[in-house]
Amino acid sequence: MAKKNCGICGRELGPWDNKHIVKNGVICYPCFNKGNFYGGANQAHMNKFLNNQTIAEVKELINDPVKLEAIKRKVAPVSHRFHQPIAQCSFCGKDIYKVDEPLKFKDSTYICMDCAAKNKAAKAHGWASEHTIDDFKKYINQGKDFSDISLEIDKQNEKQESKSQDKTNKCGICGKELGFWSIEHPIKDGVICDSCFEKGNFYKDTDPKKIREFLQTKTATEIQSLINNLEELQNVKKKVAPTPKKHSFPPIAKCSLCDQDIYRSDFSLKFKDSSYICADCRYKYKFSAINKPINWASKHTINDLKLYIDQGKDFTDIEFDMDQQRQKEQAEKEHQKQIKQAEKEHQKQIKQAEKEHQKQIKQAAKQKRKQEQAELKAESVWYGAYRFNLKKKKIYTNTAFHGLEFRADADDIVSYHVNEKGHDRTKHHTITRAAVGAIIAGTPGAIIAGTTGGKMNEYIDELGVIINLADGSSIDVELLNAKDNKADGFFVRHAYSDLNHVIAILDSWQAQKPESPAAPTDVPTEIRRYKNLLDDHLITQEEYDAKKKQLLDL
Repeated sequence: MAKKNCGICGRELGPWDNKHIVKNGVICYPCFNKGNFYGGANQAHMNKFLNNQTIAEVKELINDPVKLEAIKRKVAPVSHRFHQPIAQCSFCGKDIYKVDEPLKFKDSTYICMDCAAKNKAAKAHGWASEHTIDDFKKYINQGKDFSDISLEIDKQNEKQESKSQDKTNKCGICGKELGFWSIEHPIKDGVICDSCFEKGNFYKDTDPKKIREFLQTKTATEIQSLINNLEELQNVKKKVAPTPKKHSFPPIAKCSLCDQDIYRSDFSLKFKDSSYICADCRYKYKFSAINKPINWASKHTINDLKLYIDQGKDFTDIEFDMDQQRQKEQAEKEHQKQIKQAEKEHQKQIKQAEKEHQKQIKQAAKQKRKQEQAELKAESVWYGAYRFNLKKKKIYTNTAFHGLEFRADADDIVSYHVNEKGHDRTKHHTITRAAVGAIIAGTPGAIIAGTTGGKMNEYIDELGVIINLADGSSIDVELLNAKDNKADGFFVRHAYSDLNHVIAILDSWQAQKPESPAAPTDVPTEIRRYKNLLDDHLITQEEYDAKKKQLLDL
């Protein structure tokens, strides 16, 4: 289904969008609802009226509520026959019914839809429910209507929104907005988010209460300075919120950098070779975060760290190198992805080319076969379901989907005979006359004489030629197969004509065959055979003597 555009706002409307049909197009429901067309009107009559209006006329009614209310009373009035008025209009005193959908105020007073439309308050039900009729009259006495009220409401909403935006807490360090569910930490000049707070690890080895009191006396700039200088932060933590360490277990190792004892509860860092650095050294070399330092240390030894320290580097430099390596790996990965994509596209093009090539081959083969079929049809004559190619001396069968298919060659034919079935009207049984033809090697024309001689039935039901092949199969060339065809009728005469043509073709093919060499005559046997014919008085003595001299070549 084709998409349409709203005639008023121009929005594209699909088949599932709600739309209202008008005379020269459609309008969307948001635009339709701006006009309050159904308020205090008969919906069916109003729909019928709007269907005959143009988009420009409907738009004019939306912009002129007074005119719209007058039209609603004229073309789609609501029946008040079975209703009682619920009140009178506080402006014009007209009776108001519930079905009119009047404007009801907070103090249970009403104004009719005509007065509401006149003061552009046809759809001000929400505002009216929160105000009294006196509030509305004050605006009217000032020469205002509901459009002015709406403008003031919008301004108030903008002010409240701006105030609420100003009150929105933002982290003093990273500037991220903190919502109702965000974790925030108060400081002297605002708040900081939990992520920035964790960068300093303020609660580690400190009294939480004392460190919170300390942070509330510091600005965001001062706290940022402490987070960037972890060694100074560690000294501040020891000074303002020290926590006496009580270790119930012996130390697990010594710091590989400062030789300080390390306990299991300390904020230490373990390396791949099972060596440790203490919390002070960890802060000194800026291993403040949790995940990245632990991941890096689990894959490197303490000697790897010492190489960086000897070069005057800390973990920020390590992170930079890690980011560079990650970007390099990402670039290599992207490069490999592009190579694979290019290879995939190349293979796709090869397959498409191969597919197109195969399609062309099939098309060429199809065209070649089409030409061959046309040539075969031009060289052939059609009898029954078979075509006899006179030039190539071949028989083809006519199939529905593959056209002409080879069936037999002239050299494959052994013999043939005519199949004829008929009946007489006076006799209720069918008489079958199958004129048996001579073997192909015999005299041509024998079948034609056989089919035309003798008594013919009054009605011919079946007529055709059965051709026997060397492989034992046969071809049934059916020329007529229908009951109650009179022997002297058009269809029978036409069938016999086709039969004679088929027999003529078969006889011509036989006549064109090379004659096989005659077998040598057995002279003694032949003389004895003719002697028996003489003894049986089937030939005369003179005929016997003549044949004997011929055989003995005397």
